[in-house]
Amino acid sequence: MVPDPNRRYLVAVALAASLAGCFGDEPADDTGQDATAPGEDGTDAPADDTTQPAAEDDAADDADDDAELLTDDLPRPRVLADEAAFDRLTDLIEEEETVADWFRLLEGRASRLDLHPPKEYDIGDGVRLLPVSREVLERSLTLGLAYRLTDEVAYAERLVEELAAVADFPDWNPDHFLDVAEMTAATAIGYDWCHDAFDATEQAMIREAILTHGLEPAERAYRGLEPYSWWRTVDHNWNFVCNGGIAMGAVALYGQHAEDDEFLEYLLEQAERSIRRPFDALGPYGGWNEGPDYWVYGLQYAVYYLATMAAFDELPAFAASKPMYRTGAFPLQITGPTGAFNYGDGTPNVPSSPELFWLADNAAAPAWADARERHLARDHRVTPLDLLWYDPDHGGDVTGLPLDAHFPGGDHAATFRTAHEDATAVFLGCKAGDNESNHTALDAGTFVLDAYGTRWVPHWGRDDYNLPGYWDTGRGGDRWDYYRMRPEGQNTLVFDPSSAPSQDPEAVAEIEVFERTDAGGIAIADLSPVYERRGIASCRRGFRFERNPASVLIQDEFGADEAVDCYWFMHTEQRLSIGERTAVLSATDGAARVVAELIEPADARFDELPPEPLPSSPDPDGQADNPGTKLAIALPDRTAATIAVRLTPLPTGEDEPAETPSVRPLADWEPPTV
Repeated sequence: MVPDPNRRYLVAVALAASLAGCFGDEPADDTGQDATAPGEDGTDAPADDTTQPAAEDDAADDADDDAELLTDDLPRPRVLADEAAFDRLTDLIEEEETVADWFRLLEGRASRLDLHPPKEYDIGDGVRLLPVSREVLERSLTLGLAYRLTDEVAYAERLVEELAAVADFPDWNPDHFLDVAEMTAATAIGYDWCHDAFDATEQAMIREAILTHGLEPAERAYRGLEPYSWWRTVDHNWNFVCNGGIAMGAVALYGQHAEDDEFLEYLLEQAERSIRRPFDALGPYGGWNEGPDYWVYGLQYAVYYLATMAAFDELPAFAASKPMYRTGAFPLQITGPTGAFNYGDGTPNVPSSPELFWLADNAAAPAWADARERHLARDHRVTPLDLLWYDPDHGGDVTGLPLDAHFPGGDHAATFRTAHEDATAVFLGCKAGDNESNHTALDAGTFVLDAYGTRWVPHWGRDDYNLPGYWDTGRGGDRWDYYRMRPEGQNTLVFDPSSAPSQDPEAVAEIEVFERTDAGGIAIADLSPVYERRGIASCRRGFRFERNPASVLIQDEFGADEAVDCYWFMHTEQRLSIGERTAVLSATDGAARVVAELIEPADARFDELPPEPLPSSPDPDGQADNPGTKLAIALPDRTAATIAVRLTPLPTGEDEPAETPSVRPLADWEPPTV
């Protein structure tokens, strides 16, 4: 490998800035964005990019490097885990039948990879190499683990074929930097875990690929020199993934070339500085404003980063933050019996991942490990990191978690349920929300409802990420032209429908009251900020959850500066039959139903609408079809109103509730009592 003199120059400048005190300070602007443009503060760009040192004549030294195995100053492995972790896993395979069964599954996958050719360079959608990067990551973990646990060189040989293929790619697609980060992570794992099985040529090839395709583009991003540099200043999943993957690459290569070690130290310093932002963005109880899908993705690389830095013995002090060690509760509480409360761009997929084992161990929260173990018992999709981080003696019990939860800060969500780990349980997920969050929809006030194994009230989640303008957010953004991103595509309120969305894309609504008892709980959201630009002076939505018998009361109170048209919407995929003040949602298998009662206002009635844009709304081509139908209440020309709807899930044969609850102002609400 020929050392890059330009790389050494850039490192020298960056280290000088670092030593001058730039590293370690809090970001200039705690909103998650730099207060200055790239290069303006002197830490992201040298004074003169055109100055270059004279190239050194390293040909003889490089020839020696190419002819000999590179020596390490530090022990391996050190990416994700150290040698002690693998030794512990070897013992567990011998001692624990579950672990032995998991390993047999993974070894079978590793063996079958011989039947598949290495991945090829393919940006199929014109934007992303990401599916390729993720497949290589999975193969690297699987083959690397199989090699370390068996010493079978065939696994390392198959892995080097994979890594040789990606080393030969023209690039790892830095314009979509997630692709670079995940490919860097994949190659770092292979290089580190199978290092002793590779010959000198193979080591040099993989090392040079990590440097050229991964770390050098990252260095330019940290210095703000490229259009793709933006990810280093955000506080969402991109930051976790990009910094986590780059840190893994830097740790994998560290300790072999002194001139490169300075470069790698600079990258690790910049990664530590940048990755603080999303750690700080976790809500005080570990909530995540991008929803459960992007909790899984972001926290995957947050844990990759922490696990790697711990194995490297360089764990940063901020890693001990309380939200990080509370966040394992978020995916468990945000998930009901039929799937996740998938607000924003989410899917209802259960947000379970091997990182729950790591978090459970490091946060002393064994219930999280029990949740992951139960999930694996259901779907059997064990991963290499499940083996590496599993503790069979965790002693946890997820059924002992609180039945109700509130996640302020993140996306201001709350959940209530009748039981954990019960397929027939009743579950309510509701939220206020930060409409400026990444991957958000204008869904403040929305909710989902599960009961008796059915999702009665769904949230549609994402549309096609490649739709024109889908990522154009803020006021006037094209994202808000799409039905699934607009308030009318949610289970919430719409005021004065028009081509502009009813909620403000730059507003934040919070849950201002959350209380729970053994009998149930309440959550009250102040939605006034998101509707203020519609002339709504005040708007509050309350959810009252009764556990036995189970029911949900949804109550809205609003007041407007002038008369407005108000619409109440609730989507369902189930059969819907409507009376003027009662609607019944029936499961397609006939096993259960939900009765909706319109309690107030007295002069309103239920209607049924198709789940599609309103006549005044944009209707761009290419949008996903939305199944089912929409229960609606229309209140024209109102300056104030209270809307109260009770939803009562009922199993087959159970009578509808005989009594209608009285309506009390939200200010007087108290949680249910036994």
